[in-house]
This record gives sequence, C-alpha cells and structure tokens, in this order.
Amino acid sequence: MPFHNLADVNFIASLLFVFAVSYALLVKAEVIKVKGANIVIALVIGFFAASFSPLSQFLQGILPIAAILLVIAFFVEFARKLVGKDPKDAVPMSVALIVSLMLLGVLWSRIAPQLPVGVDPTQLLWILGVVIVLLIFYLVYQHKP
Repeated sequence: MPFHNLADVNFIASLLFVFAVSYALLVKAEVIKVKGANIVIALVIGFFAASFSPLSQFLQGILPIAAILLVIAFFVEFARKLVGKDPKDAVPMSVALIVSLMLLGVLWSRIAPQLPVGVDPTQLLWILGVVIVLLIFYLVYQHKP
C-alpha cells in the first residue's frame, strides 16, 4: 500500500530512526538486561519523538546524512572485526580508518549534494580528512607492539 500523505512517511521514518538509535543505545549501555523491555522502551521513545512534528521535520532533513554516517560507521566496525581479533588492538582500527578515508574521497561527489544548504562541501571534506588522519596518527602512536 503506497503512502498517500507525506506526513505518514515523515512519522514512520522518524519512528524507525529514533527506535533504532535508542534501541542500540539501550542494548549497548546494558541499562536493562531484558531484551523485550529494551524493545518496548525504544518503541515508546520512538513514538513520542515521532509524534513531535518539529522533530519529525528536522529528522527528515538529516536522515540522508545520518544514513550515510551510519553506513560508514558500520563499515568501519565490520572492517575492524575482519582485520583483527583483539578489540583493543589499534592496527585494525587504523586500517578501517584508512579504508573509510579512501571511500569518503571516492564517494564524496555523491555525498556532497546531500549536505544541508550553507555547508561548504570542500571545507567539510577537508575537516573530515584531517580528523581521520589525526585519529590514525593517534592510534598508531598509542599502539604498543
């Protein structure tokens, strides 16, 4: 059944996004050990957040950027798990950051049009590149062979 009202799409997209983020945070923080309770709490937070119209409109504006950032974060974590077994090892994270920096450079022409109005894509790319390179240097510096 197609959506006939844009407000329905905004509500559902906002609900799913807030639910996913709040559920992930609840599971990661281990506030409540019961899985079903975390789902119910995340759904309630999602419904309350999605029913607030200004938040729903704001989330519609940033969802494309948030989706890109989440995909990059999942890729970095996936690459880190593939390269190394020890979670405290800095080398897999450095490799994942290097690969994500290369992907960011290759895909930047597709990411730049999704940025909000008023954000200079060239400056943002430079800032992200410098931050990633500084993180790589920090991880390599902290690495103990």
